[in-house]
Amino acid sequence: MRYLIQTLLTNSKSGEQIKYEVYSENRKSDFIDKIPEGSCTVISYKLTEGTIQLLDRDVNLQPLFDAHRPAQDVFYPDGPHRINLEMLVDYLNQQA
Repeated sequence: MRYLIQTLLTNSKSGEQIKYEVYSENRKSDFIDKIPEGSCTVISYKLTEGTIQLLDRDVNLQPLFDAHRPAQDVFYPDGPHRINLEMLVDYLNQQA
């Protein structure tokens, strides 16, 4: 089961309003908690007057995870996962 943990409204570079919904396998995720790779799904919609259009039912987050992949043979005291919700929201804002 996936839980809706974040909704984000932003404007695209072309001025369209985009809505992102972030779903996670974890019921609780805040801006401090790390998000394991593959544990969340992001759906995007374009909002126009009177309509909601599905843009992508699984936004590609792989570039974000690849950019923050842990170094080999390095110990991280807070665990191997490097992405948190704040980083994900920033990434989606940049992609709009």
